[in-house]
Amino acid sequence: MLWQRLFGPSLARRLIASLLLAFVLVWIALLLLYWQRLTQGREAQVQRTVTQVLALLKPEQTGAEAALRARTVDELSRQELRDAGQSTRAGFILRDLQRPGDEPVYIADQLQGLELRWSPDGTCELRGQPCINQARSNARWELRRISLPMGDGEVFAGIHQALLPLLLLSFPLILLPLWLAVSRGLSPLNRLSRVLGQRSPDDLSPLKLDLRYRELQPLLSSLQGLFARLRGHLERERAFVEDAAHELRTPMALIGTQAHVLKRASSEAEREQAGRQLDAAVDRASHLVQQLLALARMEAATAPALQRLDLAEWLREQLLLHMAGADEAGIELSLEAPDQLWWQSEPQALASIVGNLVENALRYAGRGAKLELQLQAVEGGVELVVQDDGPGIAPEDQSLLFTRFHRGRQQGGPVSGSGLGLSIVQQACLRLGARLSLESPRADLSGQRGCAFRVLLPG
Repeated sequence: MLWQRLFGPSLARRLIASLLLAFVLVWIALLLLYWQRLTQGREAQVQRTVTQVLALLKPEQTGAEAALRARTVDELSRQELRDAGQSTRAGFILRDLQRPGDEPVYIADQLQGLELRWSPDGTCELRGQPCINQARSNARWELRRISLPMGDGEVFAGIHQALLPLLLLSFPLILLPLWLAVSRGLSPLNRLSRVLGQRSPDDLSPLKLDLRYRELQPLLSSLQGLFARLRGHLERERAFVEDAAHELRTPMALIGTQAHVLKRASSEAEREQAGRQLDAAVDRASHLVQQLLALARMEAATAPALQRLDLAEWLREQLLLHMAGADEAGIELSLEAPDQLWWQSEPQALASIVGNLVENALRYAGRGAKLELQLQAVEGGVELVVQDDGPGIAPEDQSLLFTRFHRGRQQGGPVSGSGLGLSIVQQACLRLGARLSLESPRADLSGQRGCAFRVLLPG
């Protein structure tokens, strides 16, 4: 725990690290700027100095007077360099042009005894290093300024001496306001953390908290929305469990009743009748449990496992499973599809869509109806249509069509089924990212008849 507190991720430490990085980058930028100024301005500065000093030397002055003037300026120049923390390895050489063979009138003390090597182009070397050499002359005097270029270490040392104290002084002055701003900025988040930590696990009521800052309002709105969705989800799940328990109560009661009748039946006819009713109750309970499991699988949060399928061939195989049910219901079942249509999809979710739509049509279309499945590639994906020419769906039932345990009006007998088929279809479409739409009555049929479910599988 201590290690985590000292070295774990921290916004404060990240702020300090970012500020240090910014200071390092500023320091490097200033170093480069000063370096460029020193290297580019050094020679121009020497040239100006030589020109100014030469203007003080008059042709009528004696050698002693000119040497004294050069020495005075040289000493002042060296003192200025020392005060600025720069190298003092520089000085003047003064020659009398009227006496070219004589020794120089003046040589700076720091240049005495040093071997200067001159090249034909006028450059020189001092101690094996190229010199900065600027020469000017008037009617009598030639004045040269000889100086060694500053080494990299000297340049950087001078820059550090000038800049580093300022950077070190400004760092805490900038860090302190930033630290206070971050600390105050994080206080609403700390308060939010405490409020959430003190809540009971089943408390999903809206947060009564003001985070003040505009930047934190989206976080609070997202949490409020999340709590609202969780409340709705839990309410739906609670209602679903209650409805499922209610739906299972009926077949389980029938099973218990018929088992009791079967046990006490006194004749073979009574036993056969009780057995048939017991089988029907077991089938109904089994179908309801299977539908509940299918709905739970479709609502699972895991991503669908897509497979490459020949949808046309796969759909033919699925319809073979419903041929017996179609014959028993007296409904003509047909398929209109290309020979091949390859697509990426999840077979389990797709089977739930096709199976429940076909079973729903077989249950409600009525004897003598025609049930047709169409499969075709369209712009944006693949469209699957399950349509019949039955009585259609009443407008008052369409708003409740995908509600769990809702059963539509069935002609020619009592309402059957679990009331979960279309809910499973809806969840399977959501799982696949497909778009589900209903058309009832069908636009291509007259007499307000027919029903068509369209499923657009995305590309």
